Amino acid sequence: MGGVTSGRDAFEMILAGASAVSVGTASFGNPMAIPHIQEELKALLEEKGFKQMKDAIGLAHRSDEQHE
Repeated sequence: MGGVTSGRDAFEMILAGASAVSVGTASFGNPMAIPHIQEELKALLEEKGFKQMKDAIGLAHRSDEQHE
């Protein structure tokens, strides 16, 4: 199943280029895992100054000129 267990995991995958992530195992032990991951991801995006998630997708691969 998916390896995402936190909003930080999802954020790192998005920065690496993911436009979607999979949450599997985390939800087996905690039915509230998905809402918690969503809340943490939203907070991280806001903290880092992203207005939309799509602005963060692949950022780790862009040069400074591409994301100024």
